[in-house]
Amino acid sequence: MHFDLAVEDLATATERALELGATLPSFQPGADPEWAGQPVWTVVLDPEGTPICLNTSA
Repeated sequence: MHFDLAVEDLATATERALELGATLPSFQPGADPEWAGQPVWTVVLDPEGTPICLNTSA
């Protein structure tokens, strides 16, 4: 299970998630999407390890 959250500003949302205890895994599949037209997204992990995808188009 994971969550997809729509955010207005990806960098600000990522920073805030980290401030609240999330971690940033090294593997970021959304950093360079393989298919055309897909916006960049960031994956963070909550304190229990649940992945949360932050993107601007959820």
